[in-house]
Amino acid sequence: MSGVMAMPSLVVQSATPLQSRVAAPAALAPSAPAPASGLSSFSGIAVAATAAAAAGVAGAVRRSKRSTLAKGVKVSAVKNHRSLRDAKVVVCAGVNFPEGRKLRVAVVGGGPAGASAADQLAKDGVETYLIERKMDNCKPCGGAIPLCMIDEFDLPKNIVDRQVRKMTMISPTNKEVQIGQTLKDDEYIGMVRREVLDDFLRQRAKKNGATLINGLFLGMTLPEKKGDSYVLTYNDYEDEQGNARKGVKKSLEVDVVIGADGANSRVAKDIEAGDYEYAIAFQERMKIPEQKMDYYKDRAEMYVGEDVSPDFYAWVFPKCDHVAVGTGTVVDKKGIQRYQQGIRDRAATRIDGGEIIRVEARPIPEHPRPWRVKDRAILVGDAAGYVTKCSGEGIYFAAKSGRMCAETIVKNSKQGVRMIDEADLMEHLREWDGKYGPTYLVLDLLQKVFYTSDAARESFVELCEEEYVQKVTFWPSAQVAMLAELFPPGPGTASPARPASTATAATPKVVSPRPYHGWQLCTPVMCLVAARAAGRGKRAQRRAQAQRGVDVWRSLPGEIPKNMDVILRNRYNDVVLEELDDLDLSPFRTLAVIRLPIQWVPQVGQLRRQVFRQGSTQHLALKFALEEHGGFLGIAVDIPQATYLPRGCVGAEVVQLSFEEDLVHATLRGVSMLRIIDRVKMPDDHGIRAPLMQEVLEYTDLERKEGMEVLLEETKKVEKLFVHCGQLQKETGIFAAGDLSKTPLGTLAQAASENLADVNLCGVRQEEHRGPVVASHAAVFAFGVQKQADFLCDPFSALRRLRTLSRFLNLMDSYLYKTVQGNDPMGDLKLGWKTLSSLYKFNNQKTPDPMRTLA
Repeated sequence: MSGVMAMPSLVVQSATPLQSRVAAPAALAPSAPAPASGLSSFSGIAVAATAAAAAGVAGAVRRSKRSTLAKGVKVSAVKNHRSLRDAKVVVCAGVNFPEGRKLRVAVVGGGPAGASAADQLAKDGVETYLIERKMDNCKPCGGAIPLCMIDEFDLPKNIVDRQVRKMTMISPTNKEVQIGQTLKDDEYIGMVRREVLDDFLRQRAKKNGATLINGLFLGMTLPEKKGDSYVLTYNDYEDEQGNARKGVKKSLEVDVVIGADGANSRVAKDIEAGDYEYAIAFQERMKIPEQKMDYYKDRAEMYVGEDVSPDFYAWVFPKCDHVAVGTGTVVDKKGIQRYQQGIRDRAATRIDGGEIIRVEARPIPEHPRPWRVKDRAILVGDAAGYVTKCSGEGIYFAAKSGRMCAETIVKNSKQGVRMIDEADLMEHLREWDGKYGPTYLVLDLLQKVFYTSDAARESFVELCEEEYVQKVTFWPSAQVAMLAELFPPGPGTASPARPASTATAATPKVVSPRPYHGWQLCTPVMCLVAARAAGRGKRAQRRAQAQRGVDVWRSLPGEIPKNMDVILRNRYNDVVLEELDDLDLSPFRTLAVIRLPIQWVPQVGQLRRQVFRQGSTQHLALKFALEEHGGFLGIAVDIPQATYLPRGCVGAEVVQLSFEEDLVHATLRGVSMLRIIDRVKMPDDHGIRAPLMQEVLEYTDLERKEGMEVLLEETKKVEKLFVHCGQLQKETGIFAAGDLSKTPLGTLAQAASENLADVNLCGVRQEEHRGPVVASHAAVFAFGVQKQADFLCDPFSALRRLRTLSRFLNLMDSYLYKTVQGNDPMGDLKLGWKTLSSLYKFNNQKTPDPMRTLA
């Protein structure tokens, strides 16, 4: 391993007037800018934090340079007798703020996305500023929200103007299809006014501690180097000294910026996030006669046709005492007035005599921006492009994206006490794209299929007449069942799983959060189109699974502990430097680990279903793994009377998790072998201690040096011995090492390959290398638990594993052959002793592992 490993040094320097960019930490509130000067824009607000040098591993240390790794790292500090108040303090990602200082976040835009983000941030202790230019903004929006949003965002029901239980779809030939007949009594589509919903969300954020600023965001100055603040400039409309229309120009310094300022986002322009295609939405609010308003009491209408929109739909949605009549288009923005006249004509008999009380127009993004994160600035809601095609729904997804972004910031900043960086914000994008990416993709496909001609629109409306389609559209259970089949959810949610090797007799009661089920009729068609055009959603499934489990863990930064020299010299750890893999390819990371009996441990390429009690050690470990590492955890063999962990364990993903009374049913999939670096202490009482781990490279320098031919030759040798030993077992009746005659190695390897189809094997970069690697793991399946423990407790790379298997199978073949010839009647006992011996290396509490010696 090459390179030098260094830990961050704490450096605090005295500030001079020319060096200082900020005022004293006491000035935390926004203020008017100081007189113009080179550094005056930074003088209004203080930034308190610690300066840290870049931490981590610059590269893998050569195996011959063990002394470099063993010496450890010292933390140095520049002596400074001044107080922190008088010091220049620079913040680096991963460093905690001084006591009393919190992460400062500015949320630009007070719509559903911005207000939801600010609410979550403030509630969890982050210093939050919410900037909104127009507190009574009436955005042109249909205002339809799904029922689940009421519960999920704890919205009072009085902000819902109408509870729509009927939806009329009207085709180009004016054929009407009534939707919603399958709705239950307590199910409805909420119709809200944006000015009411947005104000409620903003006021709740303010109540929870966010600073609400009524001002126009003008722009911001980006940090020149790591640790610098963002400087936001805005006109404060509430300042008594300024003009009520123009406001007073002020500045604000913050650590993180969330752009939630809509399709024309100024934050997006400042961070050069790129442009996107957009639609124009035009809407008129009409006050219609009371007798006609009764028709829209609990009904909404959707019109499709070339006369109302060439690529979208038009709508008549009820509000508290009026209706919203509108349309939208992407391909013919200049003709929006003509399409608006088209919806007026189509709905004339129901809105005739109406008085227009407000006219609204707004751009609606058609797809996400090219870049949504830059440094410590991130976009959410319409600013990021989170509006669904085909339906044009954006309220729920905007609020959801804002809340999910805030939750990521809170988690990675440890509730505001730690500085974050771009990598922390990218975690939100991976989570968002994995959860909703397939939905956006298929809705785009649906719009291209059904919104291209009047003939296709006519078919679309006719399809919606079927009772099955309506059930899938409005019934949560039917919708979830179909979507779960097309897009299986990630860890932490229940979904059908393939048969496990240790399935329980009882069928567990699946408990899952209340799903999102909006009003849009595209949901059932989305499923049908996806099933035909996307191979039952397999491609989308792979994309959804791309960032979960082991991939989430791999994305974490590597770390070198300060006591690395102690770990290397500790006789119980028994870490041999020559055995460590390249730290660039497989760095050290921490991971939750639990111990299970060998027969419960899922090996690499194997699925196991286990049952634990709620609140048990294993349940807490699973919960920790889902929250921190995407459902990835280490599973070590539980050796009786052992006082320290084995040398290795299996890295497993939580494929399915469900609950039945006080039981937890978990389906686990082994995906990787892990080397435990620090194994002196056993897991704590909660089973979630995170020891230092390194993922074992399956394809190392040895495999590259020997070449693919040698790897294939060793695989064939193991396969032949496997068959021969199985035949001898049948003749002798000796199965002490496991039954090799039961299932051919090829069948085991095929099953393992299917289970690992979407897993990137560590170090394997070419598809042709996967076969021998998977086969080496599959061969271990057939052995008895004692020999399995030997391989799982002391992991190797693929070629070493194959050669170890060959040696053992040769020995086994020799004993069995002698037994067949009658030369060794004690062959069964000898073979049994040989396979049991690996368990004894952990039983002695006072001596180190006898199988290994320190270099």
